[in-house]
Amino acid sequence: MNTTMGEYNNYFMGSFNNIEQRCPGYYCGRRLLANGRNSDCGSCPTGTRVNSSHMCQICTDSPSSYDWMYLLFMATVPLLFHAVYIDLSSMSWTSQAKRKNTSTKIVLYISATLEVVAAAVLAVLAVDPFGQLSIRSCHTQWLSDWYTVLYNPTPDYREPLRCTQEAVYPLYSMIFIFYLACIIAMILFRPLLSTYFSLSKSAYLKTVYAGLYFFPIAAVTHAFLGGIVYVTFPYIVIVLSVVSSAIHFATEINQSTRYLIVNTVCVPRNVLIVAIHWISHGFGIVAITQLANPPTDYALLLLVPLPTVFYIATTRISEPSKILVL
Repeated sequence: MNTTMGEYNNYFMGSFNNIEQRCPGYYCGRRLLANGRNSDCGSCPTGTRVNSSHMCQICTDSPSSYDWMYLLFMATVPLLFHAVYIDLSSMSWTSQAKRKNTSTKIVLYISATLEVVAAAVLAVLAVDPFGQLSIRSCHTQWLSDWYTVLYNPTPDYREPLRCTQEAVYPLYSMIFIFYLACIIAMILFRPLLSTYFSLSKSAYLKTVYAGLYFFPIAAVTHAFLGGIVYVTFPYIVIVLSVVSSAIHFATEINQSTRYLIVNTVCVPRNVLIVAIHWISHGFGIVAITQLANPPTDYALLLLVPLPTVFYIATTRISEPSKILVL
């Protein structure tokens, strides 16, 4: 009887402690203090996440392949922006810059690439483990993990309990570090390289100003839509690659099938643009499927050239001048 009563007391006290440890909400947890006791319920520190026992636990996961592809996507967007704007701004350069148009664009392309690569390396070094080219992350489970500020509980409908935290560490904060590093690298590298290669100010200042507008806008977008972009970026890549491919071919004055084929194959600029579209399309397919079912998923990669082939094959029947108006 004493043994039974003792077991019952132990069970009751254990249940009581479990109840005491529970915290309201999805993201509120307790921290283990230096005196061995647990803190009150609140937000978990950076690099930790609440576990099933409502304790803040250090994240020891490595980024998944999907996470790495997301980070690669976020790093590629500024590089593509720089490349597109450099190409477009070259049309308004002064006559002195236009005389060496090709060399100027190559220098600016190299500068933009070095800036993004340097910023990406600095962003990786700046997160835990600090100073190492590796990332320790919290596993992303739901879309709500990106918006913990919307899930602060209000116990007994009184004072709200502030449990806002980065449950997707470091996928959220790392992008802000990357954007800041991009701005610093752009301000440092581009004027130095432009001066070294004797480029005119009009050839690179506009691209610098464009970047100073782009990164704040990108940071605000990430702040509010980071989780949505994380979930939908493979589809964004595929849709944009298809639309961009159609725009690229539609800007050609001559819409004949033969001209489009010859112009695409023989002009280096067009070869590069089409290659980027194909790589983007394949990237989106791999990000969606994760190549989990090799026979089927690898077969889907055969669809990569489809937008280009479809446009060129149907240009004869889609040209506006050949459509009869009744």
